[in-house]
Amino acid sequence: MTAYLDFIAAGVTPEQIIVFKPTPKAQERLEELLWKSKNAALTSQEEQELNHFREMEHLVRMAKARARQHVQNR
Repeated sequence: MTAYLDFIAAGVTPEQIIVFKPTPKAQERLEELLWKSKNAALTSQEEQELNHFREMEHLVRMAKARARQHVQNR
């Protein structure tokens, strides 16, 4: 999760937001949590972590949409 915060805190351009992707480590963890949620039981901590990933993904998608608008309106 700190990768998202570090990215934002660095001050980014709309173009950087558009191409932003989670780190491979974060993506791997998300895939692990998703697999486990479908095939086994998540602990309450894992469930919170997965929900946090979902919230961050939603925010990033919204930021990307806004960034695309900014780029198109130039």
